[in-house]
This record gives sequence, C-alpha cells and structure tokens, in this order.
Amino acid sequence: VIGDKRRIGASLNNLGNVYCLKGELDSALDVYQRSLAIKEELNLNREIATTLINIGSVLYLKGEFGPATDYFQRSLALSEELGNKQNTALATNNLGEIYLLRGELGQASEYFERALELYRELGFKQEIAASLSSLAEVHWKKENIEEALQYYQQSLAIYKEMENNPYTASVLFNLFWIALEQENPSLAQQYLGDLEEVNTRSDNKVIDQRYRVAKALWLKSAKRSRQRLEATKILEEVIGEKVGDHALSVIAMIHLCDLLLSELKVTGEEELFGEIKDLTNRLLDISRKQVSHSLLAEVYLLQSKLALIELDMGQARKLLAQARTIAEDKGLTSLVRLVTKESDLLQSQVGKWELLIRQEPSKQRMIDMTNIDALLEQLIQKTITSVIQEKRTSDEEISTKKYRPVYIDRLNEFRKTEKCK
Repeated sequence: VIGDKRRIGASLNNLGNVYCLKGELDSALDVYQRSLAIKEELNLNREIATTLINIGSVLYLKGEFGPATDYFQRSLALSEELGNKQNTALATNNLGEIYLLRGELGQASEYFERALELYRELGFKQEIAASLSSLAEVHWKKENIEEALQYYQQSLAIYKEMENNPYTASVLFNLFWIALEQENPSLAQQYLGDLEEVNTRSDNKVIDQRYRVAKALWLKSAKRSRQRLEATKILEEVIGEKVGDHALSVIAMIHLCDLLLSELKVTGEEELFGEIKDLTNRLLDISRKQVSHSLLAEVYLLQSKLALIELDMGQARKLLAQARTIAEDKGLTSLVRLVTKESDLLQSQVGKWELLIRQEPSKQRMIDMTNIDALLEQLIQKTITSVIQEKRTSDEEISTKKYRPVYIDRLNEFRKTEKCK
C-alpha cells in the first residue's frame, strides 16, 4: 500500500535523525539511503529533496566532501524546481560551507550570498544572522577586514535583538580576535568587555569558557611575563575542563603550545617540549573524533616540525606525507599548497639538515631553524575560523559541526518540513 510505504520511508528518515544525534553515522547513512529509495519509488519529490540534504550532511560529517557536494547539488536542483525556498536555502548554505572549507572563497561567497537572500525572503532571523557570519568568515579569510567587520556587526545586531546569548558571544569573540589581529587594543578591550557582560548575565558553560579564552588571549598579547603566565594558567584550566566546545579546546591548545614554545626558547627546559608534544597528540585525538580533516593535516604539519626539532628527518618526512595525502584527498586546496611548500623546502635542504644534525644542536636552536613559530602563527589565525563549530540545542550549546540533518516526514504531517534543532 502506497500510504504504508510512505510511512516506512518517513520512519526510516526519523530513525536516521536519531542515529545522527547519537553519532552513529554509518547507521544513519544506511537508513537515509533506504528512505530515499522508497521516496524515489513513490516520486515524493519534496521529501526526496530533503532526504538528499540529510544524506549530504552525514557524508560531510564523515569527511566525504565530494559525495556530500553531489547530494547537496541534487537537492538544490530539485528544490528550485519545486519552488521550495527553505530547502533551496539550506542546500545552498551547505554548499557554501564546503567551498569555504576547501578554501574556494569566491564560490563560497556566491553560495552564502544566495542563501542570505533566500533567508531574508523567508524572514528566518537566525539563519539570516548565520549567513551574515559565514560571509564575514569568507571576507576575514580573504583579508577584507572592513567587509568582515560589517557582516559580523550586522549578525551581532540580530543575535542581540533575539537575545541569543550563545551566538552573541560567538560573534563578539570573533570581533575581539579581529581587533587583536589588527593590533587595535582599545577595540579588542571593548569587545572583551562586551563578552564579559554577556557572560555575567548568562549561566552557560561555553560562554564562560569563551570569555576566559578571550581573556587569556588578551593577557598573552600584552607580552609581559606575569600576564603571559596568567594566560597560560587560564588556558590550562580550560583544557582540563569537560569539553563544552571542541573549537575552544583547539584554540586553547594551540595558543598554549605557542606560550610553551616561547618559554622553551628562553629556558631550554626539556619537559616543556614534552608538554608541547602531548598537546599536539591531544589535538590529533580531537581532529579524529570531530572528523576535522583540515585540523588533522595541520597537526601532522606541526608535528613534522617537532620531529625536525628532535633531529628525526625520517619522521618529519612521514608526517608531511600524511598531511599532504589528507589535504589532497579532501580537496583542501590551500592546505595542499602549504604542505607542498614545506615538503619541497625540506627536500631542497636535505644536505643542510644532515650537516646540522651531526652538530647535535640544542632544541632552542632547532626551534629557530625550523621556523615553527611562523607555522604556529598560521595555525593560530586559522583556528578561529575552524570547521569545528558549535550549534545550540534547547538551552545549552553542544559541540558539533554546522551541518545538521533535517527532521522531516513526521508520520502525521507528511508535508511539514522542520529543521533539526
């Protein structure tokens, strides 16, 4: 009976949603595909378009960006044909996120602009604010700072109007970081104060962690030993706490690596090098659990520098090869260029490194020779706009990526489409 099949398709879709929220992605993909087959058999085009988004979302979470793009494109074409603006906007936004991740900023900007236009037509305030933030991120990566600030300010105004404290805090954090990056301490201090105010009126662990990380970055930027020591203490505390947002943990760990590296250059204490290696191993664990291929490649790149500092050229080459393979397989264009540059540089200077290794230099000297400081600075700049992002569920934030499956096809409401929240 057609009605029964339709209900089976809907039930499978809802089961896929449950698997997604539990993190059982292979099971989710299996039941979504079975749901899709039934809907295609029955020519349920509206439901097909949304299930295609669900499948694309799972594939993205699995790190399969190419297939995810194909499913989003299929959903986009079908949703436009049906005149379904909500699904069109969601598929368009998700494609923008993939192009942003790959470093294809021109295409990312086009998709985000289109998604923003659609969300404005639909009157979806939160999605409008999110699209504005995504556009700000694109311009930030393009180093169009004025445009990035304008988009973030527009996004901030909407989140404040909605009294959405978690997202208000998130945008303020980004504005604070841009001000620090632009060496505008008075503006950075203003945003830090705004963030502190949001934290004071909120009972939210992630907002509190976000504020404390921002405070640590402010203290670190002061360059004075006492303040940098306080920054180190705050970052260690955040890292040691139960995770509220993996992105904050990543930011805290990379900045702590930077602080420890600076201390190692001054003191030469061997145990500091061990702490840095431990932090990079923890970053590897996070990148694997969160299926963040860009972070995984970046950490391998960082670890290749640490291997050189330990005078292990073989391990350095192996780690660079791993980073390059990941970047190439996942289409991470900007990372491919960076890793290739580092690999070519190492290969061209083999004789120099072999001679240096025979001299048994200190780790302090090797830190300077490997130029690891510059690499850490690049990672610091990238982590603020990491693919590891938080979404809000009910009254609390949980850590996950931007891609969320769409809850659809309730058994008593076949035509109602509702976003997963």
